Amino acid sequence: METTTKASLEIDVAYCGPVAEIVAQKLVDLFSSSSSSRTSSSSSRRRISPLRKLGEIIQEEEDKDEDKEDNENAMRTRTPTTPPTTTTNPRIVVIVVETVENDEIAKEGLEVVKILLNASKKKKRNETTKTKSKRRRKYVLVGVGDSRFLAERQYFRSNQNSAEDCNAAARVLDKLLEKSDAWERVGKRLELDYGREFEGKLERWVTSLMMAKDDFP
Repeated sequence: METTTKASLEIDVAYCGPVAEIVAQKLVDLFSSSSSSRTSSSSSRRRISPLRKLGEIIQEEEDKDEDKEDNENAMRTRTPTTPPTTTTNPRIVVIVVETVENDEIAKEGLEVVKILLNASKKKKRNETTKTKSKRRRKYVLVGVGDSRFLAERQYFRSNQNSAEDCNAAARVLDKLLEKSDAWERVGKRLELDYGREFEGKLERWVTSLMMAKDDFP
């Protein structure tokens, strides 16, 4: 009887900001405990890296698209051959982005925003030439802020504060990723308020994500 081994899900956790780093480490711990508690023929691999490296990943994806397009153009001038079959593990990037004062992204993420803005401009140029990236990296986004330090609410710290009040940067980054031709969100964005109890909300989100991981293309 033939045994089928399922590919491992590779999870990269990227963060920007000191509070986001704390949340990112909690995510790694939750992913690890979730994997050990599930009986599976393969376990997911995890790697944690700062969000500044996300910019390098994005640039890497852009370069891969350009190289692939150049190779395809070169192949058109040659005798058609059967392309080699490659097998890759499903991979997802979990991005944890921190919103600081004045609804700005933590400074570690500024370079990433610049790269995504350039990618958006490139996508518009590609649309005019009817070219489109065939490779899209999967991601989910976690926003974290602290409503206790919102300047406009510093005198009104009450139950009216919520995660929506302190995650503007996460929403901006999510929109930029969605506009990019190289990224595809595969799960609902999570917004956390570090000033309140958030661990339970984070645990439920991880459980939902891990249950859906086999559906990732």
